[in-house]
Amino acid sequence: MAMVALGLQQPVHAQGNGNGISRGNNDRVRITGLQDVQFGAFGLGGDAVQSQSVCVFSSNRIPAYSVIALGTGPGSTFALASGIDAINFDVLWSEFTGQMTGEELMAGQPSRDFISAATHHACNNGPMTSASLIIRVSEAEIASAKAGTYSGALTLIVSPS
Repeated sequence: MAMVALGLQQPVHAQGNGNGISRGNNDRVRITGLQDVQFGAFGLGGDAVQSQSVCVFSSNRIPAYSVIALGTGPGSTFALASGIDAINFDVLWSEFTGQMTGEELMAGQPSRDFISAATHHACNNGPMTSASLIIRVSEAEIASAKAGTYSGALTLIVSPS
């Protein structure tokens, strides 16, 4: 059995006044509510899936945004490490809250545009969450994993569209 932890990192705001990342046209986007993912010990039989609802606010007239995910594996792939051993995982995204499945993100590649239901940049007026981040470790990865404590990091970059 493998114990697994995944730390989520939110990048520092690239520009703007602290309310999110901005482009020259004053479009802003902000993600809040990310938590570290703890899988604990993997069981046998089926994929291991963890989901969390987050808030993504986009100030665009049409509140669209895209997501880029970067892992700590070779080429920014999604991998958890324990010494020289690794377990690959999938990152999925849904523009709806409370989801256990979504669209698979490819490491370093922008997603399609998602539409946010968030109405306030701090998500404290209107919906508290607007999207789901889903982390999935396949049954095959679990079955082939060597015993150990695995960890890694995932960086999410959310951009206005």
